[in-house]
Amino acid sequence: MIAYTLAFAVGVVLLQYATELPPLTALVAGSLLIVLLFRQRRVVLFALGGFIWAWWSANSVLEHRLSPELEGITISVEGRVIGLPAPFDRGVRFNFAVDSVQRLTSPGHSSKISFPLKVRLSWYGPAEPIRNGQRWRLLLRLKRPHGRLNPGGFDYEQWLVMRGIDATGSVKKSPINQLLQRGAGPFWGLWRQQLDETLSRTLHGRPAAGLVKALVIGARNDISSDQWAVLRKTGTSHLMAISGLHIGLVTTLVFFLIRRTTALSGLLHISPPRVAALFATLAGLSYAAIAGFSIPTRRALIMVVVVMGAIFLQRTVRPVYALSVALFLIILYQPLAVLSASFWLSFLAVAAIGYSMSGRVGAIRGWRAMVRIQWVISLGLAPVTLFFFQQVSLVSPLANLIAVPVVSLVIVPGCLIGAILVTLSPASGHDLLAALESLLQQLMLLLAWLADGSLAQWSHSVISLPALLFAGLGMILLLAPQAVPGRWLGLVLLVPLIFNRPPRPAPGDLWLTLLDVGQGLSAVVQTSNHLMVFDTGAGYSDDFDMGRAVIIPYLRAKGIDHIDRLILSHSDNDHIGGSASLQASLTIGSILTSRPEEVPWLKTSRCEAGQHWEWDGVQFDILSPSRPFFRGRNDNSCLIKVTSTGGAVLLTGDIEHAAEQRATERYGMQLKSDIMIVPHHGSNTSSTGNFIAAVQPKYAFVPAGYRNRFGFPTAKVVARYGAIGTELLSTAESGAVEVKLKAGKGVDVEPHSYRRSHRRYYHWKP
Repeated sequence: MIAYTLAFAVGVVLLQYATELPPLTALVAGSLLIVLLFRQRRVVLFALGGFIWAWWSANSVLEHRLSPELEGITISVEGRVIGLPAPFDRGVRFNFAVDSVQRLTSPGHSSKISFPLKVRLSWYGPAEPIRNGQRWRLLLRLKRPHGRLNPGGFDYEQWLVMRGIDATGSVKKSPINQLLQRGAGPFWGLWRQQLDETLSRTLHGRPAAGLVKALVIGARNDISSDQWAVLRKTGTSHLMAISGLHIGLVTTLVFFLIRRTTALSGLLHISPPRVAALFATLAGLSYAAIAGFSIPTRRALIMVVVVMGAIFLQRTVRPVYALSVALFLIILYQPLAVLSASFWLSFLAVAAIGYSMSGRVGAIRGWRAMVRIQWVISLGLAPVTLFFFQQVSLVSPLANLIAVPVVSLVIVPGCLIGAILVTLSPASGHDLLAALESLLQQLMLLLAWLADGSLAQWSHSVISLPALLFAGLGMILLLAPQAVPGRWLGLVLLVPLIFNRPPRPAPGDLWLTLLDVGQGLSAVVQTSNHLMVFDTGAGYSDDFDMGRAVIIPYLRAKGIDHIDRLILSHSDNDHIGGSASLQASLTIGSILTSRPEEVPWLKTSRCEAGQHWEWDGVQFDILSPSRPFFRGRNDNSCLIKVTSTGGAVLLTGDIEHAAEQRATERYGMQLKSDIMIVPHHGSNTSSTGNFIAAVQPKYAFVPAGYRNRFGFPTAKVVARYGAIGTELLSTAESGAVEVKLKAGKGVDVEPHSYRRSHRRYYHWKP
């Protein structure tokens, strides 16, 4: 059973690496060929079955996606809000199940069309509060699932496909927007909404209120960025997800309580363990329901059903078989679960505990067992954690040793009881929840103290799959019983992981990466021993900006924690929005900007024409702004030319006609560069013909957001570059774009598109 389950899982995983779903004819032909070649190989057949099952599931998910011809078209729909809405500064985001749709073809006329089944919407200034279960008629403008793609960054398109979301978009202001019905949908959804509102009122203004809501109903929107940072640094983020740990805890407590009560009463003729297993399963189901049946809770619920089902049927099942059955059922139920890091971490944690505790003389009990479990989880999962997140907490064993018992044995049961009490006896429920919130707040202060140390977390560059496999084998040896010979060889197998380093430019080489930050700009220039960041993308709120979401993960993936020079071309939000996050998370040598007085929270110097420096054989020259300065921010953008023996790069910011004209008159053909960042994201106010003719770029990169409201790059700008034979690449279509100028060789390879090289079947395609 174990081998068959692993083979099935391998087949499912292999499909996730496909750039396109194979056509049905090719799938059938390939399957028949494998059956003929491996008729007696059942393991191979299970792997083939996993691949086919994943193909069918993926095909079913993708067939409802918004078609390209419907993007940007105003559409009237009717449907139901599903799940808890997520408020943000200017409005609310929510998932919407579509029942019917009409396409508005002209005023007063519409036509029926086919449409996605589930969409994710943003509504700026809704007419009234959005609640789970409401039925609405809405006027929408949608687009296909699309997200930023960068090395080390979050894959939003993968996140959407895992949740079955077929399109994203916004609600347009219109009299059409009408609330049709309140309280539609499953009762557990309405119950969850009511609990959310009750907890918000009860704990209003309390610092740990968001943590309590996360533990009770799985709503994590109110957890602050500072609290998340503490949880990540201490390796305790898993405590805020209602998954295997919490659902397992609830079902275990209910199981032992009911078994003991039934045995003492003697009223039932059914075996007490069978009664307890039934009630424990119902308890797990109820907890999963108020958590919204999220993906982790569904996985945990399946594991509970497997274990309690064996007890109810009075079957003795070895833990390893129970784990393999649960793995098989979860993948069968949701093949896309293998895309989730939490899926692998949860299963590997259970496997590591079982492996480390088996095959030993004498059982380890009490506090020694707790210490060993935390040590095993932290050590055993470290390679996988580094593989997914490029960082691992060094204080995780101690932090979890303290936090897990407090949260699992005190706070979670108490909060669930308090959530029930607050609806029956508001005063008692309020007092209990307030006391538990205070305890949780004290725990967070202790975790913050642990996270404050400089050695609390170890960051590492992206590790390769072979290095991960070697490290996995090493952990198997290190966690083996002491009687197993050669355990020390596990340390040798960790060497590729520990000393894995990404490639760096050779002396004289120049590497440029234009990051995909949506409608904004951020570029990274790297030489042999130095690194410069040019602009930091936009900032959208105190909790979300492109520095935190894109630039820091990219640098971490490259094993970089120091910026030698940060250039902020000018003070528009889409160029400086991520600067505060960079300053808080990384060491920065110096900061230059065109108007230091407009960024008073940073210690900056003015960038001005004539400034020059050299790094590792590469020349950096600031060409603009020059005195007298321009009035507007855009024309005062820092214009920088970076020159190596392999070629030159021109970084332009948001300069427009006036700055381009002055630069052309002053420098003429000295502007000539192999690579150019298109000024002002491809606006008609920039990229004048004379300026382009002076630069003569072989490649021009456009930092623009997908279907941005400005229509950048405009058709006129695209035509101007095309007229001189320049190849244009936009981050909206290419994701992050990287080019390497080799010393003395020039641009000998094409720019590297991250979207093209890391394409998966569920990613957006032009």
